[in-house]
Amino acid sequence: MVNFNASAVGQTRALDQTQHVQQQSTSSFSGAIPPPATPSTIPSHNITQPADRVSRLFSESQLAQFHQLPESSRHLLLETPFLKQQQEPLSKQAFHQVMAAAGQLETYKGSDERLQLTANALLGKTYTAGDQTVVAKALDHLSTRALPTEAKANLVKAQQAVKNLATQADAKSHSQAYEALRDLAASMPKSDPQTLSVRQLAEQVRSGGMEQLRSEFKQSLQHQFHHLTKGGTERAVSLKFDIGPALGLFNLKAASATVGFGYDVKVTGNDDTRIRASHKGSLSVNLEAGGGETPVKVALSGSLGLGKTQAFANLDSFIDYHANDMLVMLAGEGAGKLKHNFKGMIQARRADAQMRNVVSHNQQLTKQLIQQNILGQGDKIQVKPRQSATPITAVGMSVDGSASLEAGIHALAKLKGALQGSVVHTTFTKHANLLDTLMTEPDRIESRPGKFFSVSVPLKDTAVMDLSDFLGDRQTKQGAEGRQWIQDTENELRRLSTKLGEEPFGQDYDGEMYQDKLAAKRSELKDVIVALKLEYDSYLNVVNSYDAARSGGENGAIKRDLGHIKHAFEGSRGAEGRGEYLRAVMCTHAKLNQAYMASFREGEVPHLNPQEAPFSQFLKSVADDFRTPQLNLEQQKHIDKSLTLTSGAMSTNTQLMGTVSTSVQVPVLGEKTIDLGVKYNKIDGDINPDNDGEYINASLKLDIPAVKDKSSAIKGILKEGIGRFLSENSLELSEIDGLDDLALSGSLSASTQFEGNFVKGEDNKYHLQYIRATESTSLGGNASATAGAVKLGAGITHSSNDHLAEWISDNTLTYLQTKFNGWQNGQQPALWDQYASHHETGIGKAFDKLTESDSNIAKELDKRAGDIPNGQHLKEALLEKAGQWKADHSKENFQQAMGALNDYFEAQYLTYKSESAERLTPKYND
Repeated sequence: MVNFNASAVGQTRALDQTQHVQQQSTSSFSGAIPPPATPSTIPSHNITQPADRVSRLFSESQLAQFHQLPESSRHLLLETPFLKQQQEPLSKQAFHQVMAAAGQLETYKGSDERLQLTANALLGKTYTAGDQTVVAKALDHLSTRALPTEAKANLVKAQQAVKNLATQADAKSHSQAYEALRDLAASMPKSDPQTLSVRQLAEQVRSGGMEQLRSEFKQSLQHQFHHLTKGGTERAVSLKFDIGPALGLFNLKAASATVGFGYDVKVTGNDDTRIRASHKGSLSVNLEAGGGETPVKVALSGSLGLGKTQAFANLDSFIDYHANDMLVMLAGEGAGKLKHNFKGMIQARRADAQMRNVVSHNQQLTKQLIQQNILGQGDKIQVKPRQSATPITAVGMSVDGSASLEAGIHALAKLKGALQGSVVHTTFTKHANLLDTLMTEPDRIESRPGKFFSVSVPLKDTAVMDLSDFLGDRQTKQGAEGRQWIQDTENELRRLSTKLGEEPFGQDYDGEMYQDKLAAKRSELKDVIVALKLEYDSYLNVVNSYDAARSGGENGAIKRDLGHIKHAFEGSRGAEGRGEYLRAVMCTHAKLNQAYMASFREGEVPHLNPQEAPFSQFLKSVADDFRTPQLNLEQQKHIDKSLTLTSGAMSTNTQLMGTVSTSVQVPVLGEKTIDLGVKYNKIDGDINPDNDGEYINASLKLDIPAVKDKSSAIKGILKEGIGRFLSENSLELSEIDGLDDLALSGSLSASTQFEGNFVKGEDNKYHLQYIRATESTSLGGNASATAGAVKLGAGITHSSNDHLAEWISDNTLTYLQTKFNGWQNGQQPALWDQYASHHETGIGKAFDKLTESDSNIAKELDKRAGDIPNGQHLKEALLEKAGQWKADHSKENFQQAMGALNDYFEAQYLTYKSESAERLTPKYND
């Protein structure tokens, strides 16, 4: 960073001058809290707060922590408007805010008045953008003013529309409130300072409406795709979404344009425990969903053997991601894709510009509302960023399989029909939050560029500063020099903490107590951490003011000045643009935090230390602020490129697929010729370790005439058809039971399709994982469903392939383990319990088989138990309960065996997660 005394002070003073001019040009901003001076003890005060007030504010446990603060800090906090106006006991969140403020205050020095103003600014309520109570208070304040007749009438309409939000906070009500506020602002005098406040409040209400619209859109998608929670589902639909009564959110009138968009969607089930979506054309989406387990995968169509995939944690996050896409499209970034009139496109683009203004104008609006006593001095409005977590991406490349197929598939060489083979190499890339990754993987900090790590360090042994010069005497450690200063400080703190542990009352070579030296060095580091956070706050202030400033004339000069200050902040850290600047600050903070943690001995927990608990809470609040920067950021340009770290892995999938015709003798039906669709896959190194292995999938469609004993015909085709194919290729077929239940359901027809999935076991034979039945239907006509303001119209379902039933094998744990891990990883454990309750017969047979030591399932358990913590104990417990079940098939014994299986699966899931993480090697050049 450039010299803090010269450059940063100059920038701050330039901001003060610019602010005065901007207030006259409707583009102002609130100044950030000044960076702290060299830490010192806050002046002592005599606290005379009534005991009943203090006891009313804090719970017993909170009061015990509050009394650990220095007396002067307690006085400053109790004198803040936030606590003086508090009538109810503090919530847990509010108390954490008080403690974080105390942690920040301990690094400040200055006059009592300055310290009190600082404390006042640190404590307040946090409102979401467009909060109904804030808007209502602003309108009530406006009603006391003399207004033109038209504005008075519009004010009454706006008050009623905002009041409706308290009882009906849907997209339609937001749209009506936004339009009323917009009309009110248009009817007010342009010279009235509150006109700007009303206009910006309208933008925030609109922002809340867009978020509500997004939520309602998600509900409609979840309704359409809920079948994806079952494997084998397929659905091809054409959907159109109209925003209906919420048109006002886009500055559109129903008479001028009907804004909506269409999806052509094909949903197909498989057993990759992912959901895949292939996009065809600009508006056409092809969703291919697997099992309903997680993660969710979205495959984008490619060419020349290349394909791109995105993976999500679960179906909900997949829908959430596409709901974001919907808002972007409707709000204008994808306006060129809207198949509607040109006027609607232009208006949608303007609406998107207003969405960006919500962020850039927020600081200005907050300041105005504080000046009008609508908000308290420390209150703030938080805008929810329009961004989403970057999903895992995967790029696959197919190579000619004719010369590359491995020896493992030679057993299939005798298959009849056209077979096609290939080898697909897939490169996975996982994006993770930058700050969180650096905090948990500190080694990755060291690969960051040295230019990022500038720090502002207080000069030692300086005289008490002039109170008008709040920065005090400081020096900048630039780039690599700053990184070295942090490293040296970390080493010294670690040395002192170790010495203090060895000699609690010991002294250093200079005669100072280890305890005192450690406290002083830690205090110096805290000062630097707070200074960095305040630099970050100042930068956000500058950039938002720059985004909000108008171009042209005198305003253009202001915008240029702000641009120069913005670039000076970025240049001081060797950064280009806002994304890289935020990256540099977060990297520096992570290294400073690492140094702070080095000041504690192993086993010490900062937040449990009464002296360190406030600063520990402050660090948590800093991390929360960094995770949601109140700044306009673009997903690919800023977030994906600068605010994430990546890890990578590569897998190989050897594939062979084709159709096999065979003639079998079927009970009831006699001799039948059937066509089997056969797929072979050998997967190595997938980021989902459960996918590794060798698999064969055989599928067939039953054309069953109206015979009396349909059950016997179905069982015959499956056992004779799939069984004969497997036996001809030296593959084992387990007994298939339970098909009578399916036949009695009455759901079967000539279009019912069956597929059997087999995995190569520990005995090198192929074992059934499951057999699944699906039903294909074709539907026509129009259908619609309404979810709030989002209307699902023209929903013509061309075809569907719905999951009917599934039978699981009794001789392998692999499929059950995949189910458990998928739902656990997607944070949907209840789906496993639901699945297990529907497959008690199959799981009970698996328990029986577990007790046979030479069975494949027993060999699997024996091998895998050695790879998980406490695996042998869990294996023995499971075998014991399985044995009790086999001896007595009682409900109680089944539940106990199920409990032992769950305990085993929970332990192996931790190993699964660890192995999955190990496969994703960090990419240090990101």
